[in-house]
Order: sequence, then structure tokens, then C-alpha cells
Amino acid sequence: MEERVVAGIILAAGFGERFGGDKLLHELHGKPIVLHCLDACLDSRLATIRVVVGADNRLESILQRPAPDSRVTLIRNNDPRRGQMSSLKKGLERLPDDCDAAMVFLADMPFVTSEIVNELIDTFHTTKAIVIPSHNGHLGHPRILPRRLFPAFMRLGDDEKGLRVIDRFRDDIVTVEVEDGRFLTDIDRIEDLDNSGR
Repeated sequence: MEERVVAGIILAAGFGERFGGDKLLHELHGKPIVLHCLDACLDSRLATIRVVVGADNRLESILQRPAPDSRVTLIRNNDPRRGQMSSLKKGLERLPDDCDAAMVFLADMPFVTSEIVNELIDTFHTTKAIVIPSHNGHLGHPRILPRRLFPAFMRLGDDEKGLRVIDRFRDDIVTVEVEDGRFLTDIDRIEDLDNSGR
């Protein structure tokens, strides 16, 4: 059976206001937080990766690096204050036609590994379901959204939450238990770095 095509969408257009600004550029374990997410994607079996950014040219230059990977496409959201859904919709719009699902990442979650990503891909390949990682009953990201759900997300308002769609399709969710709960950590405030083993 041919493996289904799963693309990655990294949402990286936020302002980091609770952090004090420049959150995704802040170094964690020797590299910017955003690159932990991108490198996990690049080390995985994702077919292609769309990174939705705001107006920060410094972030774009870091993501492109001296030798950008051909799988990575940067997408500009010129008005991310409309809401995170505005970024997700821009990512969904730019996926290739042969994409069977999108795996949605939050760029401020640096402990998601390529092993987790590949396990989610394997689960989608066998179930064709919404696939969500979990740890001790806590659901996290990244989440795989099958293409059949894309229209429902596109109909949401820019300031609405994706959970409005997920909740409607609860019977179509498969969870994957992850032993190391650090993947649930998101860096919202500078204090969050104190819990990250920096």
C-alpha cells in the first residue's frame, strides 16, 4: 500500500507578547526555539513543510539559513493579529494537491521530536483518522488533520479555535501515547524556560 502524503504546517506568526517579544528567536540548547520545531520536521518523513510567519524578517532569515531545504516553503501572514486560524488557513491553502493530511505544529513547542512525528504519520497511515499525541490523558501537538476536514477549518473565523472542528469529529480521533511528557511544553513566558532544562 502506498504511504499517504502528510505535509507539515508550522504556525510561527505569533508575537510572543507574554514572553516579552522575539520568543521564537530566543536560544534554547544552542539554537533558536523555532529551529527545534523545524529540525524535527526535517528529520521526519513529512513530505513537505509550510512555515507560516508574520512580518519579522529576522525569523525568515533564520528559517532559510545558508542552505534552505527544498521541502520548506515560507508563507507570509501579513496580519496575524486576526488570530491563529488565519495562519492555519494560509498554510492549508498552500498545500500540494496530492497531500492527504496536514500535521499542524506550534512553533513554540521545542520538545516535539522526529520520532513522535513519524509515529503520528504511521498511525495516520493505518487509520486515516485525526491523530493527536497524548501523555497521561493530556492531548498535545502536533495534530494530523485529514484532508476531508480542510473545508471545515477554512470556514472558521480567523479568531476561532480549531477545537470547534475537532469537537465535531471526536469519534474520528485516534490518540498516540507518548512516554516522555516534555513534548507538551510550550514556551509562552520566559519562566517556561526554567522548566525546559535550559
